[in-house]
Amino acid sequence: METNKQIILLFLATILMIPTQSESVEVRQQPYRFRMAVTQDVTSKTFVICEQSKVKHVLTVNSQIPMVYFALDSAVILPATAESILSNLGRNSITQKITLSVTGYTCALGTESGNHELSLQRAITVTDFLRDHGFTVGTVQGKGALNPITNNPQKFYKNRRVEITTHPLRQ
Repeated sequence: METNKQIILLFLATILMIPTQSESVEVRQQPYRFRMAVTQDVTSKTFVICEQSKVKHVLTVNSQIPMVYFALDSAVILPATAESILSNLGRNSITQKITLSVTGYTCALGTESGNHELSLQRAITVTDFLRDHGFTVGTVQGKGALNPITNNPQKFYKNRRVEITTHPLRQ
Protein backbone atom coordinates (compact mmCIF):
# COMPACT_ATOMS: atom_id res chain seq x y z
CA MET A 1 0.00 0.00 0.00
CA GLU A 2 2.89 2.36 0.80
CA THR A 3 4.31 1.72 -2.69
CA ASN A 4 0.99 2.79 -4.24
CA LYS A 5 1.13 6.08 -2.34
CA GLN A 6 4.69 6.69 -3.54
CA ILE A 7 3.71 5.99 -7.16
CA ILE A 8 0.75 8.35 -6.93
CA LEU A 9 2.87 11.11 -5.39
CA LEU A 10 5.56 10.69 -8.08
CA PHE A 11 2.89 10.82 -10.78
CA LEU A 12 1.33 13.96 -9.32
CA ALA A 13 4.71 15.65 -8.94
CA THR A 14 5.54 14.85 -12.57
CA ILE A 15 2.22 16.19 -13.82
CA LEU A 16 2.54 19.38 -11.80
CA MET A 17 6.01 20.08 -13.25
CA ILE A 18 4.87 19.81 -16.89
CA PRO A 19 4.30 23.29 -18.35
CA THR A 20 0.78 23.86 -19.63
CA GLN A 21 -0.93 26.55 -21.66
CA SER A 22 -3.80 26.96 -19.22
CA GLU A 23 -3.70 28.90 -15.99
CA SER A 24 -4.19 25.88 -13.76
CA VAL A 25 -4.63 22.15 -13.63
CA GLU A 26 -7.22 20.46 -11.43
CA VAL A 27 -6.35 17.11 -9.91
CA ARG A 28 -9.18 15.37 -8.11
CA GLN A 29 -10.18 11.90 -7.08
CA GLN A 30 -13.52 10.47 -8.21
CA PRO A 31 -15.14 7.05 -8.67
CA TYR A 32 -14.57 5.27 -11.97
CA ARG A 33 -16.43 2.11 -12.99
CA PHE A 34 -14.42 -0.59 -14.78
CA ARG A 35 -16.40 -2.90 -17.06
CA MET A 36 -14.92 -6.37 -16.76
CA ALA A 37 -15.86 -9.32 -18.95
CA VAL A 38 -14.59 -12.08 -16.65
CA THR A 39 -15.74 -10.96 -13.19
CA GLN A 40 -18.18 -8.48 -11.75
CA ASP A 41 -17.83 -4.76 -12.49
CA VAL A 42 -15.54 -2.86 -10.15
CA THR A 43 -15.84 0.75 -9.02
CA SER A 44 -12.64 2.32 -7.81
CA LYS A 45 -11.48 5.83 -7.04
CA THR A 46 -8.91 7.16 -9.46
CA PHE A 47 -7.23 10.49 -10.12
CA VAL A 48 -8.71 12.75 -12.80
CA ILE A 49 -6.57 15.49 -14.28
CA CYS A 50 -8.15 18.26 -16.33
CA GLU A 51 -7.22 21.77 -17.35
CA GLN A 52 -9.06 24.80 -16.05
CA SER A 53 -9.08 28.35 -17.33
CA LYS A 54 -9.41 29.91 -13.87
CA VAL A 55 -7.99 28.89 -10.53
CA LYS A 56 -10.63 27.62 -8.13
CA HIS A 57 -10.06 28.05 -4.43
CA VAL A 58 -11.61 24.73 -3.56
CA LEU A 59 -9.52 21.83 -2.40
CA THR A 60 -11.58 18.69 -2.92
CA VAL A 61 -10.72 15.97 -0.49
CA ASN A 62 -13.07 13.03 -0.58
CA SER A 63 -11.39 10.34 1.40
CA GLN A 64 -13.21 7.16 2.20
CA ILE A 65 -12.46 5.26 5.35
CA PRO A 66 -12.94 1.47 5.20
CA MET A 67 -16.58 0.57 5.78
CA VAL A 68 -18.18 -0.44 9.07
CA TYR A 69 -20.12 -3.71 8.74
CA PHE A 70 -23.11 -4.83 10.81
CA ALA A 71 -24.86 -8.09 11.61
CA LEU A 72 -28.28 -8.80 10.09
CA ASP A 73 -30.99 -6.57 11.68
CA SER A 74 -28.43 -4.95 13.97
CA ALA A 75 -27.17 -1.42 14.52
CA VAL A 76 -24.71 -2.34 17.29
CA ILE A 77 -21.00 -1.57 16.93
CA LEU A 78 -18.85 -4.39 18.29
CA PRO A 79 -15.79 -3.41 20.42
CA ALA A 80 -13.35 -4.72 17.79
CA THR A 81 -15.17 -2.69 15.13
CA ALA A 82 -14.97 0.43 17.30
CA GLU A 83 -11.19 0.05 17.60
CA SER A 84 -10.99 -0.52 13.85
CA ILE A 85 -12.90 2.70 13.09
CA LEU A 86 -10.53 4.79 15.20
CA SER A 87 -7.39 3.14 13.80
CA ASN A 88 -8.63 3.56 10.21
CA LEU A 89 -9.32 7.25 10.82
CA GLY A 90 -5.80 7.68 12.18
CA ARG A 91 -4.24 5.66 9.36
CA ASN A 92 -6.01 7.90 6.81
CA SER A 93 -4.83 11.06 8.63
CA ILE A 94 -8.41 12.02 9.51
CA THR A 95 -8.25 14.42 12.44
CA GLN A 96 -11.04 15.73 14.64
CA LYS A 97 -10.94 19.03 12.71
CA ILE A 98 -12.19 17.37 9.51
CA THR A 99 -15.95 17.20 9.00
CA LEU A 100 -17.21 13.71 8.21
CA SER A 101 -20.24 12.37 6.37
CA VAL A 102 -21.86 9.11 7.54
CA THR A 103 -24.16 7.03 5.30
CA GLY A 104 -25.85 3.80 6.37
CA TYR A 105 -26.99 0.92 4.14
CA THR A 106 -28.73 -2.44 4.48
CA CYS A 107 -29.00 -5.58 2.39
CA ALA A 108 -32.13 -6.23 0.32
CA LEU A 109 -33.74 -8.47 2.96
CA GLY A 110 -36.73 -6.86 4.68
CA THR A 111 -39.17 -4.12 3.77
CA GLU A 112 -38.13 -0.86 2.14
CA SER A 113 -39.27 1.26 5.09
CA GLY A 114 -37.67 -1.13 7.59
CA ASN A 115 -34.40 -1.09 5.67
CA HIS A 116 -34.41 2.70 5.48
CA GLU A 117 -34.99 2.98 9.23
CA LEU A 118 -32.27 0.40 10.02
CA SER A 119 -29.75 2.07 7.70
CA LEU A 120 -30.42 5.42 9.37
CA GLN A 121 -30.08 3.85 12.83
CA ARG A 122 -26.71 2.36 11.79
CA ALA A 123 -25.54 5.76 10.57
CA ILE A 124 -26.69 7.39 13.82
CA THR A 125 -24.89 4.73 15.89
CA VAL A 126 -21.61 5.39 14.05
CA THR A 127 -22.19 9.16 14.26
CA ASP A 128 -22.72 8.97 18.02
CA PHE A 129 -19.55 6.89 18.36
CA LEU A 130 -17.53 9.39 16.29
CA ARG A 131 -18.91 12.39 18.20
CA ASP A 132 -18.14 10.67 21.53
CA HIS A 133 -14.53 10.52 20.34
CA GLY A 134 -14.39 14.21 19.38
CA PHE A 135 -15.06 14.01 15.63
CA THR A 136 -17.39 16.36 13.76
CA VAL A 137 -20.10 14.79 11.62
CA GLY A 138 -21.87 17.10 9.20
CA THR A 139 -24.12 14.75 7.25
CA VAL A 140 -25.95 11.65 8.51
CA GLN A 141 -28.17 9.66 6.17
CA GLY A 142 -29.69 6.24 5.70
CA LYS A 143 -30.11 4.90 2.18
CA GLY A 144 -31.66 1.52 2.92
CA ALA A 145 -30.82 -1.13 0.31
CA LEU A 146 -29.72 1.41 -2.34
CA ASN A 147 -26.23 1.12 -3.85
CA PRO A 148 -25.57 -2.54 -3.03
CA ILE A 149 -22.01 -3.76 -3.23
CA THR A 150 -23.22 -7.20 -4.31
CA ASN A 151 -26.42 -8.87 -5.44
CA ASN A 152 -25.18 -12.32 -4.44
CA PRO A 153 -27.37 -13.50 -1.51
CA GLN A 154 -24.37 -15.32 0.01
CA LYS A 155 -22.48 -12.01 0.21
CA PHE A 156 -25.28 -9.72 1.43
CA TYR A 157 -23.22 -9.04 4.57
CA LYS A 158 -21.16 -6.63 2.42
CA ASN A 159 -24.26 -4.49 1.88
CA ARG A 160 -24.97 -4.11 5.63
CA ARG A 161 -22.56 -1.25 6.12
CA VAL A 162 -21.90 2.35 7.05
CA GLU A 163 -19.61 4.46 4.88
CA ILE A 164 -17.64 7.32 6.42
CA THR A 165 -16.28 9.97 4.04
CA THR A 166 -14.77 13.41 4.43
CA HIS A 167 -16.41 16.59 3.19
CA PRO A 168 -14.66 18.79 0.60
CA LEU A 169 -12.48 21.42 2.22
CA ARG A 170 -12.70 25.10 1.20
CA GLN A 171 -9.66 27.34 1.27
